[in-house]
Amino acid sequence: MKLVNVQEMKQLDQLATAEYAVPGILLMDNAAQAVADAVNDSLDELDGESVVVFCGGGNNGGDGFGAARWLQNYGARVRVFVVGKALEAVTGDAAAELAMLQKTDAKVEAIAGEDDWVVAELAAAKADILVDALAGTGFHGELEGDLLRACRLMNDSEKYIVAVDVPTGVNADNGAVAENAVRADKTVTMALLKTGLLLYPGREYCGDIELADIGMPAKMVEECGSKKYRLTDDIVRELLPLRKADA
Repeated sequence: MKLVNVQEMKQLDQLATAEYAVPGILLMDNAAQAVADAVNDSLDELDGESVVVFCGGGNNGGDGFGAARWLQNYGARVRVFVVGKALEAVTGDAAAELAMLQKTDAKVEAIAGEDDWVVAELAAAKADILVDALAGTGFHGELEGDLLRACRLMNDSEKYIVAVDVPTGVNADNGAVAENAVRADKTVTMALLKTGLLLYPGREYCGDIELADIGMPAKMVEECGSKKYRLTDDIVRELLPLRKADA
């Protein structure tokens, strides 16, 4: 199984759109549905359950907006908090997902002040499950500002957390972990595994890892230039010689 770093994944995303005519919004919505399915699988019964989604303003947040819409379709009660960006400042495919979400009954609000943080904390305390769609593979360095506060809020809630692509605060390339990084119970990563998900200490923060097929062309993925692989049973079998049963 191939592993990729952040730059290799970006190149694949661009190639899928430029050379294989796969719309970015299609990939994003497939990712969103995979997250919603993972949340559904994590609860005995999703209908009527409360899900709170914390979104950033980038593509990871777009996955979160789409997941919230799918969860709404599945019967969950959904509330979305946008961290670090006003709703009207969201752009690109994420803005398209946000627009679709706003047509549903889900509550979507940007955190702009102290009162909003109090509301978000109360909502997280009452939720059955939380979704971390703050930063994804775009994070590196240390957590600060609103991003830090949102991560602390999720961790302090002690709720079951599903992370989108990479838990916020974990470096997707090398597994380095920022202080107060999100400790996810499940991480749904898109198309290919990122090296930082398997390297410690980052691996500790991912919980169960699910690899989601988001519709990347198989030929393109096979021809990806990455030389990194995760060792699997099939690879080991190819390396070991066949032996007689009484050897």
